[in-house]
Amino acid sequence: MSRTANEWLHQMVQGLDQSLRRHGIGLYPGIPNQYSLVGFGRGRSPDDTGAHAGPHTLTDNAGRRVYSAGGFREASSKLVTSGSLEDGYLSVKYALENITDPQSNAQLLRLKQAHIAPIIILVTDEDRDRHA
Repeated sequence: MSRTANEWLHQMVQGLDQSLRRHGIGLYPGIPNQYSLVGFGRGRSPDDTGAHAGPHTLTDNAGRRVYSAGGFREASSKLVTSGSLEDGYLSVKYALENITDPQSNAQLLRLKQAHIAPIIILVTDEDRDRHA
C-alpha cells in the first residue's frame, strides 16, 4: 500500500479515536477503544491461497488482532494493493464472524450483549468485485 494511503488510514483512525474520546467513549478505565483491520484483496484466481488471499486480519507488531489506535499504524503498514478481486462486503462478514473482543472473547456479532458497540468502516478505492 502506498505510504500516502497508509498514512491516511492511520490519521483517520487517530482522528476517530480522539473524537470518540471527546464524546466520552473509550474513557472507562481498562477498556480503551480498540481497532482491528481486515485486508480483503486476492489475486485473479479464486483459488489464490497466498498470504493476502481473501479476507484476513492484519496484526500489529506484537501479533495482536485487536489493538489500540497506535497499533493500527503497525497493522496498516502491512496492507497491500496488488489484489485484483476485492469484495468489501465479504470482509465485513469476515470481521463480524472472526474478530473477537480480547476481554470477553465474544464475536463482534454478539458484543451488543456485552454493552459494546462495534463500528465497521469499509474503506476501499474500488467498486465491489464478486467472486464467481
